[in-house]
Amino acid sequence: MRYFALVLLLLAACSRQPPPPPETAPALSPSTAGLVNEGLSLASRGEYTEAILLFREALKKNSDAADAAYNLGIVYRKIGRLEKAGEALRLALKNSTRRPEFHYALGMVYFDQGAWSRAARCFQRSWRLDENFPALYALAETRARQGRKREAEILRERYLEMDPDSVWGREIRRKLEESR
Repeated sequence: MRYFALVLLLLAACSRQPPPPPETAPALSPSTAGLVNEGLSLASRGEYTEAILLFREALKKNSDAADAAYNLGIVYRKIGRLEKAGEALRLALKNSTRRPEFHYALGMVYFDQGAWSRAARCFQRSWRLDENFPALYALAETRARQGRKREAEILRERYLEMDPDSVWGREIRRKLEESR
């Protein structure tokens, strides 16, 4: 009996907490989802002003609609309205913190603004949530812009180990060769 209790105690002590489940977006009402989908369709055709209106309408109907805020931020960035893009993406993250693409998108806004430390934090969060190549690439480029050359080099090498043959992989290889 003592042996059994000891085994249970050891198993409990050695077990790891499972990672938190991925965040799922709350279901949107059909009317809100319709606005978001139509906005995406308009944005894909380059009709950004109309898409912005639909995403904003979706947010009026449901201020917690993280996908509407995210897509609004993406469109604002695409047309160069970086302040508005940042506001929308921060709203998306307020409503949905575990979506790596939200952190990445906000990081790109900060990158475009030259806010390197903020961009790096966003890319790191995105990478921690999902080891995605764009976040690693963007983090390496951010570190290079910060003058943290050795860290940028390490991140670039890590990227190459994982994705050597893509367009980005070839670009990183070129940058590594230039820096040597």
